[in-house]
Amino acid sequence: MALAPLEAPALVSYPHIVATPGTCGGRPRIDGTRISVQVIAEYYNLNRSVGYILDSLPHLKAGQVHAALTYYFDHQEEIDEEIRKWSDKDFLRSMGVKIYPDDLGKA
Repeated sequence: MALAPLEAPALVSYPHIVATPGTCGGRPRIDGTRISVQVIAEYYNLNRSVGYILDSLPHLKAGQVHAALTYYFDHQEEIDEEIRKWSDKDFLRSMGVKIYPDDLGKA
């Protein structure tokens, strides 16, 4: 039995990936966890393998990590910008975060 051709492009969804207002700042995350796609992307950008990620976050399953990586690759530019932004000391200070030891003893 042959597959019928699609009449319209199919919408791509990401199994295991959800975004919920009020959880992880509304950022995409692995369903049932507070592990954001950004966290998985940061592991990936440190050249960590899926096996390493699973060892570090043993409550996750391989399919969840692969889904997060798929989402990351499809949204890499915006997620990389978030990673860059949240790594910037001036941005963090603007959000009220103290940077130690730089801000030690400052009011």
